[in-house]
Amino acid sequence: MKKVIFLLSSLCLAGVLVITSCSKKSSDDPVVQKPSLVLQQGTGYISSDVTVAINSQLTFGVRAMPNSSSNSPLTEMILSRAFKGNTQTLDSLLNNLTSFNVDFGTEARNEAGQETFTFTIKDKAGQSNTLSVIVTTTTTLTKGMGTMVRPKSAFFREF
Repeated sequence: MKKVIFLLSSLCLAGVLVITSCSKKSSDDPVVQKPSLVLQQGTGYISSDVTVAINSQLTFGVRAMPNSSSNSPLTEMILSRAFKGNTQTLDSLLNNLTSFNVDFGTEARNEAGQETFTFTIKDKAGQSNTLSVIVTTTTTLTKGMGTMVRPKSAFFREF
């Protein structure tokens, strides 16, 4: 009788161990990470909201890398410009790149107002990351406002 009780107890204990050890832990879930997207900072680059004179030269240094968990290659870069309700969008297929570095040069609008530049990077895993910068154009600039620079490349030139 003692052997039967010991055998049944052992089977129950083994069953409990199997059931609890097979449960999915929250730490087992993969952390979904977006690709890295930053705008170059420093002299000559626009990396945050800014006020400039109309027709000023603007340069955005776009830097992107795959996320660190999947290293999924970059597949698409999308740039959109929105001004007074009108949006223009350009995109570029990236052919599974491991990094993306480009200086995008353009001109500010020839009329006063706020224009939003939105940069989006997508990877092969379907993840994306987006950054936006508001460029306010004005007919008069006070000293110390804005940065006027020459474009460094012709990437995404047509608008």
